[in-house]
Amino acid sequence: MLTDRSIRYAKPKASVYRLRDDNIVCRGFGVVVAPEGKKGRKGTKTFFLSYTSPEDGKRKQISLGRYPNLSLAEARKKAAQLREEVDAGRDPALEKRVRVPKRRKPRWVTAVKNYLRGTVNGPDNSRFRDLLR
Repeated sequence: MLTDRSIRYAKPKASVYRLRDDNIVCRGFGVVVAPEGKKGRKGTKTFFLSYTSPEDGKRKQISLGRYPNLSLAEARKKAAQLREEVDAGRDPALEKRVRVPKRRKPRWVTAVKNYLRGTVNGPDNSRFRDLLR
């Protein structure tokens, strides 16, 4: 059984590992413990739910939130709701992807245009006029 204490005292290892909850009510629920980061960050602990997608039959894992920002009880409730969606024939990962639009990084052309607009002034700007259109 996954407990708050077992999550709190789970130490990061050299590679990622998972602690699974053997609670039959919400199968596939657990915590991923990541290794320590290069910038001195301690290993993060993230709740997850793994399931087989009813739409394409592939194994998927959806992140529920990070510990301790999300408590074990809240994570279990969230996992139970998502498990109900899966049992009803819906894929929560696809629904999450539709709800949360993908962030677009600026293309290098846009970055160059922004740079030229901000720094190039005066008569020499004519050389870069086609780039600024």
